[in-house]
Amino acid sequence: MPDIDIDFDSDRRDEVLRFLIGQFPRQACMVATVLSFKARAAVRLTARALGYSLKEIDLLASCLPWSLRGGDLKAALEELPELRNAPLKEESRLVEIAAKLVGLPYQCSTHLGGVLLTPGDIRDWTPIGMSLQELPLGQLDKNDIDALGLLKLDILGLRMHTALRKALEVLWRQGISPDLGRLPLDDNKTYALLRSTDTVGIFQLESPGQRNLVGRLLPRHFGDLIAEISLFRPGPVEGDMVENYVRRRNKKESVRIPHPDLEPILRETYGIILYQEQVLRIANTFAGFSLAEADRFRRAMTKDRGSEIMSFLKQRFIQGALSKGHARRLAEETFSRVAAFAAFGLCKAHAASFAHITYQSAYLKTHHPQAFYIGLLNAGNVGSYPPYVILNEAMRRGIPVYPPHVNYSALEYVPEGRGIRVSLWAVNNVGSATAKRIIAERERRGLFIDLQDFRTRFSPPERILQVLLTSGALEGLNEEWGLIREVSNAR
Repeated sequence: MPDIDIDFDSDRRDEVLRFLIGQFPRQACMVATVLSFKARAAVRLTARALGYSLKEIDLLASCLPWSLRGGDLKAALEELPELRNAPLKEESRLVEIAAKLVGLPYQCSTHLGGVLLTPGDIRDWTPIGMSLQELPLGQLDKNDIDALGLLKLDILGLRMHTALRKALEVLWRQGISPDLGRLPLDDNKTYALLRSTDTVGIFQLESPGQRNLVGRLLPRHFGDLIAEISLFRPGPVEGDMVENYVRRRNKKESVRIPHPDLEPILRETYGIILYQEQVLRIANTFAGFSLAEADRFRRAMTKDRGSEIMSFLKQRFIQGALSKGHARRLAEETFSRVAAFAAFGLCKAHAASFAHITYQSAYLKTHHPQAFYIGLLNAGNVGSYPPYVILNEAMRRGIPVYPPHVNYSALEYVPEGRGIRVSLWAVNNVGSATAKRIIAERERRGLFIDLQDFRTRFSPPERILQVLLTSGALEGLNEEWGLIREVSNAR
């Protein structure tokens, strides 16, 4: 069975997991992850069992590089240059025991978002326990599920979904309700923004490499975004497909398709294999595979391709192509192109789903930049850049950014006129609990009048007071209160 991956708003993923398992209480459970001993953990555990001190354990384990996860511990000590003078080399008994532990399972944990669905009672397939999140947890990992032919759903959290939702919340409070699921996919201003490479914050397109590619590809329609996301992967990059695709897309190089049977399959990608679906269609149309055989062919080419299995796949493909009347040279050339791509190619359906999120984020940045930036800032850890980069982007586009303030800031970044007010939580050492207390006191008894009023009502620790003063969060309290009093008296 195929894995089915579905991305949800990160803040609501656990809600979806509980809902899904609740719909199938006798057929669903979380997938297990069996953790095995890596070299460092094996050394630590063995050293503890042998009575070494914590200081000695740290010294012996820390000399091992993090890259040495599994494998032969004794061979690594002999062969790796960085371990030439390692203190662990003097501990032959410890190494002998630890080497036997490396690779052995030691703990059953919970897969991040994997849900197993069985055709009958789940207990006919696996024992069931409870995870730390109090969800039913089986003892089958993803490889067990694949071997048994069962269905696994990956319920994944995507921070960009969270950012889009939080941006929409800002717009809803302003009486604006765009339907991101039904946006017109031909908005010229959105594509103009993408072609400008002003893509910081835009899903999938904000890294320097992607910005370079989008500036060369110059997308003009939704299909270009699907191709953009698919091109920026190891297969096309290592196979030097990117430059050829860009040149053909921009009509600087002629399109060459080696056979008419391949023309309807490769026409949309200018003669270049870009999607897994194209591999299926080539195997089906060109080499005579059934679609089921073609999918097995694709999967076999993407997993553990040793020379023996590659030889078998090549022979099977070429025999099929010859039976369809193709010349051997053409069959071998076509197989080489498929083989070079298949290990790293992206499913077009997957790329299209990502491209839709890319377009949604680009649309919001184009038409509602204030809400877009606030959504990014409030979603937490979205994309490649820290909050100060997003705030600088906002200011560069003419959106004022106001510093945190005890009388105006909220727990999150909020709109203030045309600008963005920084949250109290953004101040170093002011955690959510402290920020909540400040806001609760302000809402209960009104704005803080001056510094003495703030200290009396809130009683902050000295270190909190210092960071609030340094950040400007207490700036101008006396002046503000005097202005408020004047306005009130005038009324």
